[in-house]
Amino acid sequence: MEIAITKLAIICFFVIGVSHIVQPRVWSRFFIDLHSKGEVGSFLNALLHFPLGVVIVSFHNVWQGLPLVLTLIGWGLVTKSFISFVFPKIGLKTLARVRMERSWEFVVAGVFSRHSTNDDPVAIPAELQDQINIQTRSVLEPKLKVDHDGSRRNTLSDVCSLASLY
Repeated sequence: MEIAITKLAIICFFVIGVSHIVQPRVWSRFFIDLHSKGEVGSFLNALLHFPLGVVIVSFHNVWQGLPLVLTLIGWGLVTKSFISFVFPKIGLKTLARVRMERSWEFVVAGVFSRHSTNDDPVAIPAELQDQINIQTRSVLEPKLKVDHDGSRRNTLSDVCSLASLY
């Protein structure tokens, strides 16, 4: 059963990750719309995360080795849902962080989600991979900082602000 849950999670993270890369502005609008619904939006956000979290925790509760990462993600999803259900105002604060100007953060999240495993069960057609790479570069390059030696880098605060969305 653990392998089936791992495959389920890989497929979910893959599809959502590619969507984050290709449609970051739609994701921003989606979460902005959820925020505009107030506490109901917090509940809806929790309902999105809860099912996968519960499935992972129920059928993939492994506490050693590399599979531990998926278990922690599952517990994170359940915890995030619990907070949004029980304390919806806290869930709203998380949703309030999303802004159209920062939609590029969804691309970064998509890249991390897409590359979270080497066991992708779905091969990406070359044309789609090219489109993803072009989209990723076009969104991220304006956000990269240039060092004095001409090299580009992301700031730690950029990465931390992205991580707080999840």
